[in-house]
Amino acid sequence: MRRLKTDNVPLNPNTYRPSLGKTWEKRYQEAVKRYPAAKYVYDAVDLLRQFDISLERLIIEPTANLMLKGNIWQRLWCRFKISSALNYLVEIERIKNPRDGQIKAKGYRVEAGEYASSLTKLFLRLTDKFPQKLENSQMSFGRYLLKIKCYEEALNYFTILIKSFPHRNLPGMARVMRYRV
Repeated sequence: MRRLKTDNVPLNPNTYRPSLGKTWEKRYQEAVKRYPAAKYVYDAVDLLRQFDISLERLIIEPTANLMLKGNIWQRLWCRFKISSALNYLVEIERIKNPRDGQIKAKGYRVEAGEYASSLTKLFLRLTDKFPQKLENSQMSFGRYLLKIKCYEEALNYFTILIKSFPHRNLPGMARVMRYRV
């Protein structure tokens, strides 16, 4: 409806689209065609949403870099391109606040367990650098590690988090500490 209003086109059977699903798929394909590294940004957003981590540029970009495949030269080239793709996706597609179906349009879901260990290391490094910006995501991340049964990673994560922030009350720690015993 918004598109029709913006384009000053009347609503009729020829201009009506029953679902945004195809639109999101088309927009995803166009973004990846324009910026091939956009695939990694979409994957990073998918993964971060599964862990309930707030979508901030300071964590989307390193997460996208973490997901790169290929040899060293391919990964270095893609790292360079991810920044441009992220700029485009933030400005044009508003990827930091994805709408319903926008991330699903890529057609698959990233397997969170595959990245649990490397994402834990990355998140701890970023939490150390930007503790206030990631404060809301810290517990969500740990809880999701427990949910996907990555108990060792959760234990290591919470142990380091407690050492780094001893003054914070971290609810849900009893379950983690029970695992340790």
